Amino acid sequence: MTGDTAASISTSDGIAFTKVADTATANPAQIWVSNSGMAGNSITVTINTSASTPSGLAADVISVSGMNSYGSSAVIQASNADSGLGGASIDPVFPVSVQSANPTLGIVANATNPATQLEPSGWTESADIGYATPTRGIETIFRNSGFSGTTITWGDTASSVFSAIAVELNASASVSLFMLLGVGT
Repeated sequence: MTGDTAASISTSDGIAFTKVADTATANPAQIWVSNSGMAGNSITVTINTSASTPSGLAADVISVSGMNSYGSSAVIQASNADSGLGGASIDPVFPVSVQSANPTLGIVANATNPATQLEPSGWTESADIGYATPTRGIETIFRNSGFSGTTITWGDTASSVFSAIAVELNASASVSLFMLLGVGT
């Protein structure tokens, strides 16, 4: 198996998640969004894999405030699923330009521990983690606002076989908390 994927996600306080983006390739990357808000307390996130004998999984949980939508309605659009070999550029593309007031989040999953990719210019790296058997890693990035293009280009070429995906969130209206979960391999 080249990488496991999440089959379901829940939390210790009963929050369920909806998968909103999936690369469905070798070294898969997924983005999940909570189906309800959270109180901001400390919780445990449980990820169940789709594999009968899991080889590993890396995840980054990101809290987002200022959202009024949950699950798939929190996402305006997802990028294409970009994938390739080491040495290729990492550049998922959205179908239409992102609205600059909206937050965006991206993930690259690869066969390196940790992922060790250089985040795109103007973006913040949230996590760069991995595990050793088999060698896999993920890097998650976000931007609160200010991105208005269609293509997110990482700052370097892929260090190994990879997949990448991104989402644009709908940040209009009231303040509440929800979580995004980037999951890879």
